[in-house]
Amino acid sequence: MTGRIFITTEKLYGEVKIGEDVKIGDYTIIGLRIDSNESENKSPTIIGDKCTIGSHVVICGGANIGNKTKIEDFCRIGEGVKIGLNCNILYGAKIYDDAKIGDNSIIGGFVCERAEIGNNVRMFGELLHVHREPHLGWDDVIEKSPIIESSVFIGFGAKIIGEIRIGQYSYIAAGAIVTKNVPPKSIVAGINKIVPYKEWNGKLKNSRFFVGDIKCK
Repeated sequence: MTGRIFITTEKLYGEVKIGEDVKIGDYTIIGLRIDSNESENKSPTIIGDKCTIGSHVVICGGANIGNKTKIEDFCRIGEGVKIGLNCNILYGAKIYDDAKIGDNSIIGGFVCERAEIGNNVRMFGELLHVHREPHLGWDDVIEKSPIIESSVFIGFGAKIIGEIRIGQYSYIAAGAIVTKNVPPKSIVAGINKIVPYKEWNGKLKNSRFFVGDIKCK
């Protein structure tokens, strides 16, 4: 047999608008809605121009993916998520419902529902809710989510927990745990150890930083 054979393995659900010059990998699902009321007024799922969507990706209904964004294999993009222009969503990342991500950002790890991430952010950790009221049920409490301002770096394994704001140009070291607001132009390592740029001596091994309960010397 000669010639080329094209086999389409992606599945589209509901109203899906796909821009020009979009590449979609095998076994990807776009427009899926889970536990939605069929009578609701639903916005379309939009994939912008020149996007690249990997294999085994799930993009849920109502998501809006900006032009020139790349979503790598095995990612999950929740309902109503908005991702800006020229972003890169790294392998296996999970971005949950109604989260917002600005332009030119690179996102890995875990982004909880309704989290907000600005432009030019590098986020490789986890944005999490506190879940202070487990007796009320997992889905019965709508918690406010972390806000990450523009030009922030969040290292691998870092956890940003609760209704807090990370200020512009801040650097969150790998493995840090942050449960309170971080002013702009700060460095955070260990557990809520925040140092302004102007007081930083250029090293993470500093008496003001901790890794878990072990003090760095």
